[in-house]
Amino acid sequence: MTNRSVSTRWWMGDIVYLRVAGERSRGMIVGVLISPNGLVYSVQFERMCSMHFEIELSSEFVHDFGVED
Repeated sequence: MTNRSVSTRWWMGDIVYLRVAGERSRGMIVGVLISPNGLVYSVQFERMCSMHFEIELSSEFVHDFGVED
């Protein structure tokens, strides 16, 4: 049996913001998916749930349409 672990920037219950959003909208991490393209976070915003890569999210609101880290 192989023991594998994954390191994530955020975990369930953490509050994040979408970096490319024009307005401040808090979201909560409700799931993490391991995909061939990297980690994908399921984020519950006030009225919707959507999937985002780590680069699209931030711990604080950053009005950043360039999305460079």
